[in-house]
Amino acid sequence: YKMSLKNLNNIAPLLIIIYIFFYYNYNSFKIKKNILVISLLFTILSIICISYKSEEATLYILFKSPVQIYKFIILFISYVVNYYCVTKTTVNIDPFSLKLNNAFIKKYFNNHLIIKTFLLIIICWLPYIIMTYPGGATGDTADSIYQFFHSRYSWTLPTVNLINKNVYINKHHSVLFTVMLGTFVKFGNMIISNNFGFYLFVIFQVLIVVSIFSFMIYYLKKNNLPTLYLFISLIFICTSPVIITYSLTAVKDTLSAIFTLLYVIFLLQIIKDYKSVFNNRFKLILLIIDMLLVMMLRNNGIFTIIFSFPFLILICFKNTKKIICTFILVILIFISYNDILLPNLGISNGSIKEVLTIPIMQISRTIKYHDNEIEEKDKIIIKNTFNYETAKYNYDPNLADLIKDSYNKDITSSDLKKTFKVWLKYLKKYPLTYIESFINSTYGYFCPSFKNDEPSIIFTNYLIENPEKN
Repeated sequence: YKMSLKNLNNIAPLLIIIYIFFYYNYNSFKIKKNILVISLLFTILSIICISYKSEEATLYILFKSPVQIYKFIILFISYVVNYYCVTKTTVNIDPFSLKLNNAFIKKYFNNHLIIKTFLLIIICWLPYIIMTYPGGATGDTADSIYQFFHSRYSWTLPTVNLINKNVYINKHHSVLFTVMLGTFVKFGNMIISNNFGFYLFVIFQVLIVVSIFSFMIYYLKKNNLPTLYLFISLIFICTSPVIITYSLTAVKDTLSAIFTLLYVIFLLQIIKDYKSVFNNRFKLILLIIDMLLVMMLRNNGIFTIIFSFPFLILICFKNTKKIICTFILVILIFISYNDILLPNLGISNGSIKEVLTIPIMQISRTIKYHDNEIEEKDKIIIKNTFNYETAKYNYDPNLADLIKDSYNKDITSSDLKKTFKVWLKYLKKYPLTYIESFINSTYGYFCPSFKNDEPSIIFTNYLIENPEKN
């Protein structure tokens, strides 16, 4: 049953689910608390998804009328029972008892697995690689190219304070990605065309992605994952439209994600066998390079390292010296790159507005729903930070760009402190508004049915050739 707060008008779905529940549990009916807790958690997340996908984008939709409360109760109980049944059935399955007895498939996963997997993925992706020439692009892709070629069409240019007027490259996007992409495009133009250079970068990216995926399959096989799961994983990689599309799209997220996957594999291997990595000079160098790439390919990549790698000290508490030394070395190299090398090359910092997305959206939601309660002196402070009218009339709970783009790049640190005082003042006054704003900004991460109405990836063959016309 497809159940929502709008179309759930009777109790029939609930009765059917309860009937099924008791039918399968009548001999040994006993609620397991741990499964019930999981079911309740999943139910709460599902209810949040339904509520914030509605036009009102608020939890108040659940209680706005007696009929709606009735629907909510039915929906809540139905989800809990559903999740309980599914979870109870799932935890009773031994994943290693599921086997795949096909002789051909078993033979495939025996010898030369990395090479065979690499070739298989390339063959499956080949039609897409050919048809999508010169590759996929996003708005960030275009801006990276404009930055590299010193074009006034860069949309990040008005949002940053350049430390060198002759260098448009800034840290809003990954500088490493911008330079790599721009260099490929420039090289391609020396041979044939800008588009050809763009295509060379996409091919380069695909080769990296496929190589790491192939190594992942090999690693899983090496760690005795059943053939069935290896087969399912391989088929998924070969056929998933999302994986293929992002792999063929020149955007920093693709390389960042794939090197993060490699980093996770390193972490698993260290936990399993510390010496296999830290006593192997080649693997240790690869780990250091991979950690640096994770940080350099996304501005928030450093948090991935900071909030994961130090925990190895707790897990491998008998072998902490090399872990600490490696962590310190990687952080020092990254700080030297980010805070010394790049500024000396004239590369500016990105706008702080990206860091302030959540507080900006929380203030904006307060403006939208409590404009009359905001004091005039506070309105003046807010207007000095971003466009007040945009927040009042064009606030979109799921899209921060409209308001962020009006952020005052010349705001002083003292004025920014005043803004935070205003933010804190109305946090105390309207805490639920702030909480709902935060949920609106994040629920898509745990809502499987979340869908962005605007496609963010395009395949193009004209983006680079005529930049001043696009």
